[in-house]
Amino acid sequence: MAGLQMRKTSQWWYGRYAINGKTKVVNLQIKIRGIRPPTLKDAGSTQFENSRGQAQAKLDDHVRKIKDPVQAEKLAQAVYEARTGDTLEPVGIDEIPQLWVAFPRKRRLSKRYQGQSEQTLHRFVDFVEEHYSDVSDLHEITEDIARSFMTAEEARGVTAKTWNNTLQLLRGVFGKLSGKAGLMANPFGNQCLVSRETETAFRMPFSADELMAILEAAKTDALMEPIIIAAVCSAMRLGDCCRLRWQDIDEADGFMTVKTSKTRVTIDIPIFPMLYEQLEKHRGRNKTYVFPEQAEQYERNPGLLTTRLRKILWLAGFAGDDSDKGSNTERLIRHEVSPRKARTAVTRKLKNMPESSRKSRMSHALELYLDGNSLKQVASQTQLSQGTVHAYLKEVETETGICIVRGRLHKEKPKVHRGPIRETRTNGKRRASIRDFHSFRTTWITLALTSNLPMEIVRRVTGHTTVDVVLKHYFRPQRAELKKALTQNMPSLLTDGTMVTVHDQALTSLRTADDDNWRTVVDETIALLEGNRSSV
Repeated sequence: MAGLQMRKTSQWWYGRYAINGKTKVVNLQIKIRGIRPPTLKDAGSTQFENSRGQAQAKLDDHVRKIKDPVQAEKLAQAVYEARTGDTLEPVGIDEIPQLWVAFPRKRRLSKRYQGQSEQTLHRFVDFVEEHYSDVSDLHEITEDIARSFMTAEEARGVTAKTWNNTLQLLRGVFGKLSGKAGLMANPFGNQCLVSRETETAFRMPFSADELMAILEAAKTDALMEPIIIAAVCSAMRLGDCCRLRWQDIDEADGFMTVKTSKTRVTIDIPIFPMLYEQLEKHRGRNKTYVFPEQAEQYERNPGLLTTRLRKILWLAGFAGDDSDKGSNTERLIRHEVSPRKARTAVTRKLKNMPESSRKSRMSHALELYLDGNSLKQVASQTQLSQGTVHAYLKEVETETGICIVRGRLHKEKPKVHRGPIRETRTNGKRRASIRDFHSFRTTWITLALTSNLPMEIVRRVTGHTTVDVVLKHYFRPQRAELKKALTQNMPSLLTDGTMVTVHDQALTSLRTADDDNWRTVVDETIALLEGNRSSV
């Protein structure tokens, strides 16, 4: 039976009640006022009795809300027992992350997605423990608790897309656990919470001049150059470029046949000469992967590849965003060697050192750093100072002449400012990336469609299943390219309704040639026809 509690060391009323055989105590957030009696069996002052009445009403209301889902749970348990003959077992809130990981799936979870999802689920568990300390089992989660958590997520400043992803994750978790936990309804279901309209920050495609500048800047980074070329030539995603296999290469026909990691669709991609040169350079290094070092780095820390690409974009003239035109990124730029060369340099240095405790400490620190850990992380794991770790790295650089330390300023400065890498969102904890590795994919598709390549061929190369996805997320021509494509590739409608093709425009132009202007007319006509061969 529910009853009030009064503690000597607290100014608040507490409520005590039993639910499912478990005793619960909750702070009612009602202050004890007036003069307290020796025990609750005695009467106190008028103010005290008024506060007692308010606390009792608050406790009664709390117990009523708790018992409503409990009755539903008993009904669900009776139905479950009638159907299966088994007894429902309570599922603890703190079990949610582990149960989610254990769900049977067709495909193994990626480390990145699993880490992000577990972080979200732990945040939900912590929220319930902090704000609803009397709730311990899954069946006790109500619609009010679900809405409160999603409101707290919004208060964190996340984007609508992140908010929707969190809702989708929790909706799926509670949907799969509903039968086991005895939930009559999903507290995160469609009838309780509705997804929000998102505002997508689209990747910007690169122009031909920008691609040339990026490819030139990529020559400073042996690790990134081959996968950037692969992306430019094939429109593949970062993971597929890094994990390209020799078994996917058909040199006889000049094609790559790749099963994409995201959609699991098999795509056919012609091998362009620039990519073929990279295949020749990497032949014989590894029996499985075309780019083995990049595949290893992608599995260990794909974020490092993103950082290195940002450095290359900075060298090509792209800034951090409109407010800080490269000021933060500038400190990151320098010529860096591939991880293989860095490890070779470290091995050479350690081989020439006599056995000692210093050699052991240095070896451990350098190994952690080459695995992608920051100076701060290495110092924490080795119990060394950051200055000591940095001194070890500098010692290797001095003796081998190879750059090991990441993140120093490159001596060169970009000569032009081509645009931002990221832009500030209206909502969201991080700035939106508008130029990154995925922009190579957007660029390929945009160039293909503006060049009149049929949509079916584009879809076959990129692996997209619907036209809508291509047009909505990837076909992003810039104004100059859009104007050129519309002017040259689409028929013009004159005032008299006559359709004029590029062929007609060329003939009209040639008929205006005379002794004085013929060279200019011919050059302009050639340029018109070369840009629109498929229209002639």
